[in-house]
Amino acid sequence: VSTQSTGTIPVSIDGNDRAEGVYNENLQVLCQANGYPLPVVTWYKDSEEITAVYDPRYSITQESFKDHVISKLQVLSVKDADAGMLTCRAVNQKVSTFAAELEIEFVVGHEIAPSISLSDISIQVDSSIVFEALAHGYPTPVVTWFKGQDRVPILTGGRYTVADSSLLIDGAQSSDTGLYVVKAYNGVGSAAYANATISLGVNNALIIGTTSGAF
Repeated sequence: VSTQSTGTIPVSIDGNDRAEGVYNENLQVLCQANGYPLPVVTWYKDSEEITAVYDPRYSITQESFKDHVISKLQVLSVKDADAGMLTCRAVNQKVSTFAAELEIEFVVGHEIAPSISLSDISIQVDSSIVFEALAHGYPTPVVTWFKGQDRVPILTGGRYTVADSSLLIDGAQSSDTGLYVVKAYNGVGSAAYANATISLGVNNALIIGTTSGAF
């Protein structure tokens, strides 16, 4: 029997396969179930169905549209024990064989203030180099690059490419030498800074940046 003759649309699910919760913070996980008649969505945690009596911190709400539903699982005050595997299962109300599942890895992280380090490097003129900072913290810190004592922001453009915690310089020139400063910030505590130098000589000093506030 074709789906056209029965007026049904097979079930499919859209959503992310990973949910990152922060300890003691609230988390909402979305699952979109497509199909007609509208699918019935059920959530599971490590194969156990999440019902009204599963855990008072867990709640499920749903929005229905013409050909899909959006199911929202909310977890209040995330704990380490919440980590595991979530499953969003959708079943067609009319044809039970029309079903789909989405498995979502639920990880829990503890907020960690940022830290960052940067090593001095030497360059050869006209070479392409990668200047890489090592940033740590949770959530993952956003890294910002600056040049010189005046801390002029470095943005992607021309010979410079800023990619996460790395600075790529294409066709390095002697004008690229000097002091560089990196800033790491993730909303936890104060920002962390580190500085290092690009030179035409050899220098392998490592500078660890844990300074809070202004550099």
